[in-house]
Amino acid sequence: MSAGHFISRCATSPSRLICSASAVRLKPQTRRAASRWVSAGQDVESRDGARTPGLLITSNLRLSASGPLDTFRCVELSTIGCVTVTDGRSVSEQQLSYLGMSGTDPKAARAGAPGAWVRIVDRAAMWVHETAITSKIFPVVFFASRDPLFNTNTVSLAWRQRYGAPLAVGQLRPDQPRDTQGSYLRTLVAPEFGQPTFLFTTDPGRFEYQPRVTQPLAERAAQCLGFVLVRSFQLPDHRFARLYERTVPLPATTRSLQALSNRCHS
Repeated sequence: MSAGHFISRCATSPSRLICSASAVRLKPQTRRAASRWVSAGQDVESRDGARTPGLLITSNLRLSASGPLDTFRCVELSTIGCVTVTDGRSVSEQQLSYLGMSGTDPKAARAGAPGAWVRIVDRAAMWVHETAITSKIFPVVFFASRDPLFNTNTVSLAWRQRYGAPLAVGQLRPDQPRDTQGSYLRTLVAPEFGQPTFLFTTDPGRFEYQPRVTQPLAERAAQCLGFVLVRSFQLPDHRFARLYERTVPLPATTRSLQALSNRCHS
């Protein structure tokens, strides 16, 4: 079972990836083992700032239907361990759907060659790492796009698997407060959001989470703050994505930051 298949089976939201630790017709020994995994692998995140979304592994064993996953199955992830895979019909996953966090449409993962999404996500993590090392900057990575497969969750997971440490990531939100260049400017300079040093943007996709970030607005905001394009690359569904790096330091005082935001917004 590929990592791409695993990711498509997990319930996702724009800010976190949730994999349920329930399986149909669990045997007694499996039930006991699953009960030990409550909250295992969960990363610490701030309320509003840059965060490292992790895997929230639950242990809801009430099931709505039996299915093909009638035996215990899991995916081994480095630094995280065994994550259970289900077919999406357990009570816990239905509850996620009710909360608006239903699973990604599997069609999104079928674009491109098998494993293509896993490979491009891994390369993206390497590009950030290589650029950060060369530029001698601390990587704080934000995403302007809200794609179900190329996002904060998948890139930070690839980073953790490859480098064994968490990656500081965050998401530009069009509803906080609204989809404007000024809103994204304020996020990109705010100390409480980590003052991002990298930004990913992508062409719009049909499976993106709503509401969408208008990519040109986010890119203009970033460019005014000293972000430069370091790489443009193609995703498995033929859309293009871009990686920006902030190459200049931000002002140190609140007044100077406000003046910079006003100048960029004018």
